[in-house]
Amino acid sequence: MFNRVAPAALLCALFLLLTSGASAQDYRALYGSRGPRTCPSTKAPPKGPISANQAMQYFICGTEGLFGDDLYLVGNVTLQIGKGRPFLPNTDMLPDADVSALVYPVRGSYVRYQISKISKVFPNAGKNCNVYPQPHASGLCYRTTFGDWVCKMIDTSAPAMAIQNNVAPPQ
Repeated sequence: MFNRVAPAALLCALFLLLTSGASAQDYRALYGSRGPRTCPSTKAPPKGPISANQAMQYFICGTEGLFGDDLYLVGNVTLQIGKGRPFLPNTDMLPDADVSALVYPVRGSYVRYQISKISKVFPNAGKNCNVYPQPHASGLCYRTTFGDWVCKMIDTSAPAMAIQNNVAPPQ
């Protein structure tokens, strides 16, 4: 049993080591941008419905971060939360959801930033960001089996012509 657990534990520790601890200066130096926002906890409220402000915070914290070599940030976030409804096993593809808890529909808008590292070879500083407007985003907030809230939304109808390439990243 130890042999099965140890590699997984080592991978988790390595992942945490590589993805945590970056300072604001590191993000400024590597990406020319601010770093991702984080939430100290995603457990509130422990019972009852989530507020729109909490949902917006959890959406931001869950969306921003490093994925591969790119930094993803969001800005101009607006979010409305709808009335809670029961979990629907045939349509809610949420493998970590607490199926006994209500699921809350959300809608809003935001801007997604995809920021590449500043190159030492190609002069891309100040134009290393792509901007994706999400004017009609929708999604869900739900509680996981560990009691954390997760809020996700995306605009599946966002026009490709609205994408801005090679712009300065957000500060």
